Parts: sequence; C-alpha cells; structure tokens
Amino acid sequence: MQSIKLISLFVEGFRGFENSVTFEFSEGLTEFRGVNGEGKTTIGEAIAWAMTGKGLGGSVKNLNIKNINVSKARVVLKFESDGREREIERRLTTSTRIKVDGVEVAQKTVEEEFNSLLFLMLFNPMIFLTLTEGPARSMITKLFSEATLDDVLNTMTSEEQEFLRKETFNVNDTNSYLTALTKKRKNAEDELKHMEGYIQKVSEPIIIKEVEVVSNDRINAIREKIEEVIKDKAKNDKPAESEAQKREIESNIREVKSRAYSGAVEVGELNKDVKRVEVELAHLDRLKPDTKKTDSLHSERNMMLQKYRYEKDKLAELDKEIISLDAATCSACGQKTPPAHIEKRRKEIEASKAIIDKDLLEMVESGKAIKEEIEKTDKANLIIEKNFEKELLEKRKVLKAELDDVLKKLKTHEEKRTQFQKSIEEELSKLVERKKLLEADAANNKTSGANYEEQLISLKQELVKEEERFTAAKKLETEAEIAKKQEAKRAEDLQALIVKREEQEKSMEHMANQAFHMKQFVLAKTTILNAEISKHLKRVSIELESVNQTSGEVRACFNVLYDDKPVHVCSLSEQMRAGMEIVDMISNIKGYKYPLFVDNAESIIGYDCGVEQRIEVRVMKGESLMSQAKVGTAPSRVQPTSA
Repeated sequence: MQSIKLISLFVEGFRGFENSVTFEFSEGLTEFRGVNGEGKTTIGEAIAWAMTGKGLGGSVKNLNIKNINVSKARVVLKFESDGREREIERRLTTSTRIKVDGVEVAQKTVEEEFNSLLFLMLFNPMIFLTLTEGPARSMITKLFSEATLDDVLNTMTSEEQEFLRKETFNVNDTNSYLTALTKKRKNAEDELKHMEGYIQKVSEPIIIKEVEVVSNDRINAIREKIEEVIKDKAKNDKPAESEAQKREIESNIREVKSRAYSGAVEVGELNKDVKRVEVELAHLDRLKPDTKKTDSLHSERNMMLQKYRYEKDKLAELDKEIISLDAATCSACGQKTPPAHIEKRRKEIEASKAIIDKDLLEMVESGKAIKEEIEKTDKANLIIEKNFEKELLEKRKVLKAELDDVLKKLKTHEEKRTQFQKSIEEELSKLVERKKLLEADAANNKTSGANYEEQLISLKQELVKEEERFTAAKKLETEAEIAKKQEAKRAEDLQALIVKREEQEKSMEHMANQAFHMKQFVLAKTTILNAEISKHLKRVSIELESVNQTSGEVRACFNVLYDDKPVHVCSLSEQMRAGMEIVDMISNIKGYKYPLFVDNAESIIGYDCGVEQRIEVRVMKGESLMSQAKVGTAPSRVQPTSA
C-alpha cells in the first residue's frame, strides 16, 4: 500500500468522546485547536487504533478505549488508498470486532494489509525515536541495499583494490575474517618467539679441540728393539719361561688399559634427550591460555553508568524546577508567572521526565545484559583456563615421566661404568702384582744378564708411555671427529631455522597487510552506508555501524543525532523535527504517501516536511475543540453528530 489519504473520522464512546462526533480532513493541512482535555490528541489515537489496533505510541497496553459512561466504543475511518476509497471500523464492547469495507475480518488480516508499524512510524513522527535498537536499525537498513565488493573497492586506492581482490572473504561478514586473522597472527607471533629462542641456542658453536697427529711407528720401533734385546739375552740367559709369562702379563695389561666402556655412545644420546625434554618443559612454561577479553564490555558498562548518573542528575534538576514553579516570577516585570504558563512548563517537564525515566529503564536493562555477558565470558574464560591448565599438566606429566626415565637410564649407565672401571682396576692390580712377583724372581736369579734386564725394563716403560700417549691421542681424534659431525649438523639445523624464520616473518608481514587492508575496507564500507543515509537527511544523522579502530571489527549500533546531538537530550521541538526528517526519508525512498499527525504543534514553529496531508493539534486557551481545514480559513467548532 503506497498511499493513504484520510477523508473522515467518526468516533463514538471513544475515550473523551462520549457522544458521536465526525471529523473531516482536507487534502493538505487540517488543524485542531482547543484547551487541554478537549480531545485533540484523542483524534490521533482514534486514527491509530482504527488502522492498527494500537495506540498512537504503538502500544496495545492501557489504551483506555471506552468512555467511562458508555458500554461500547466505535471508530469508523474513511480514507483513500492507492486511488480507491476504503473504510475500516473497530467496535469494542467485551471484545473487539473489525470491519474492512463492510466485511468483518480478524486482526491478522488487517495487519497483513495495513502494516501497523509502517503506518504508525509515518503517521506519528515521534514513534521512530522510541523504538529499540533492533527494530529501528532493521527498518533503516532495509531501505538501503548492501554495498557490493566492487562498490567498496571503487572508493579505495588501486593498491588496496589489487590486494583485496586476491583475498577471499564475505563482504557482509568481515568480522569473521578479522577474528580468524587475529588468532592466526597471535599463533604466528608465539611460534616466532619460540623459534628465536631455539635459534639462539643452536647459534652457540661446538668447540673442536686441536688434535695431534700420531702414528704407531715409534711403538713398533720400541717393540722391535725389545725383541732384539730378548734375543740377545736368550743367548746368555735361559729363563725363557719366566720372560714369556712376563710378556704375556704386560700384553694383558695393555689390553686391559685399552678397553673402553661399551655404553658411551648411548650415554651421549641420553644426554641429548635430557636437554631436549628440558627445552620442551621450558616452552610449556611460556604458553598462555587463549581467553576472551572483557575490557570493551567493562568500558561500555562504565560509560552507560556515567550516562545513567547524568540522566539521574538531570531528573533531579527537573524535580527541583517543578518545586520552584509556583514561586516563579517574570524576569522582565517581576510579577508572578501566570498559572497557565506554570502549568504548561510543568507538563513539559513531566514529558521530559517520562522520556528520561524510559531511557533510565532501558539503560538498566542494557546494563544487566552487559553484566550477564561479562559474567558469561568470565565463566567461559575460567573453563578455558582450567582446560588449558589440565592439558598443560598432562603434557608436563608426560615430559617429566620421559625425563625421569632418561635420568634413570643415565644413572644405570653410571653404575655400570663405575663397576666397569672397578673391574679394570682390580684386573690391572692383579696383573701388576703378578708382574712384580716375576720381576722379583728374575732379580733373585740375576746373573750376568742384569744389564739386559735393565735395558728391557727401560724399553718396556718407554713402550707403555708411548702406547698411553698413542691411545690418548686416538681418543681425542675420535672425539674431534664426533664434534665435527655435530658442528656440521648444528650449522645445517641453524641455516634451516633461519630460512624458516624468514618465511615466518614474511607470513606475518603478509598477515599485517591483510589486517590493514581489511580495516580500510570496513571503514570504506561504513563510509558508503553513512554517506547513502546522509543523502536523504539534513540536520539528522543516523549511525548504524561503528568500527573498532584497533581490530577493525564492525559493531552494529543505532544512534540518532540532531545537529550532532543525541536525540534523547534534544528539546521536544528538535525531536519532532528529527522525527519528521526521518519520516520524509522513508517516504521518499519507498515512495509512500501517508498522512502525518503532529501533536503539540504549538511546541514547534515552522518545520520542513514533504508530507502532503498533515493533521496538527494545538493548545488554544479559552477555546473548545475547533478545526480548521487549512491556514487562512475560518475555524469551525466541532459539533456532535448522530450515529
């Protein structure tokens, strides 16, 4: 239904109209005047009830439809819709009956044909300002189509366009993209920190000791010399059996000294495992749970509390003003203010108080909702922290069990090595003792071959020293070879880590670019929507979305401002002008032509409104209810009519 033009209104038993009365409406301005209580506003209430079954404010509660002196109320509204004359009648006795064009229908049928919210919003310019954020925002957003990807990109730089066209995201749900990206960046930062610590550790080079190059040529030479001395001695001395035993003992001593513990390699690997597990335990100590922040909710609640206190203070000031009204005097002449003026101001104050009371109630409800959200988030964070600690405890338990197992194995090896060393020393002690006994026997049987013995002893001592030096050098050579392999592996691992770090830094730089460009996209999209709304408004501005400057996420909101002031702190006349401007916007965009009802028209002097059919009601002292078809025509007194 694109147009509605009121023709006449018949009321009987409706509120203050005990008897039947008919009101006629012109195509332009129809004005009703009279003192308070004459039924001026009731005309608008009757039209609203007939069309919607609701009051002028959009409520179905406490309508007080029937006059206290009658048993039924009846309203008949004639109007022209899309060029066709229509009629709707509502009758209230013990129940409500509705007729449309003479046919009885249900309220649902009326609602389907005459959209009650749309009619009331266009009929009463003040009702839109009383809507809650959800319905009001929904009504406005439906007027404008969502900006497409190309619409937004065309307002951005060529570099931003090129970057964003490569990204995959939902134009109408950028918050999901940004939330996922923020989490991904946080994980990447944590991984980079861990990587930096590991690189620092791997950067420490392994010290490779210089090794003396040795050969067994000197040992072979000494052995050959010993053999020569033995042969020479044999020519002059025949204790061959004793010497053979002695050589065998000395050979056994060398063999025993050359033995190495068999578990040395495994011990080295176990020590590596100890270091690895300790690194992993240290990493677990740096991990933090991924909990949600409630700072913004606390901030919003504090701001609402400040606003609540401000409105309470304003309410107290209005109460003080009411108390001081009776003693008020004119600032110009000093005479006492007339009762009528006092009464008028008292009603204005009461109206302002009612608005403030309503705002306070809404703030209390919003505050409760925010508090519940904070408590809900805190509970969720507590669960996350508990689960995180439980998971961390389990991981620590596994790692500590592994560490204990490795340490246990190392301890076992230490015990085995101690036992091995002890057995070596015991065996060497026995061999040395046997050697001493043989040497003692040889000394007792010393003949002229004593010089040979002394020479052999000297050579053998020299051989032992040379063999020990050779064995020690070979051991150092083996350790150096192992160290070289470890150093090569360390250098290889370090280079791989550096490459991985560079790749991670490039990835993080790309994610930073993604976040920056998406924030620019969101700002551009919000700018387009606000600009589209601004095209249809003059002094009114409407904010449907706000952008978090830190995260770039979009938050749905609904703020109406008049001359850059929140509409709820504006005067009544400013609120009326704001409501009319919004009515004009909706009508112009959708092509609606609905009548406009201006209550308390005396509160506003001159206004810019494109609605053709307007009904104004004004307070006129000392006059009963009168109507005037248009400005410049003589007013006529409203007379009762027969049913």
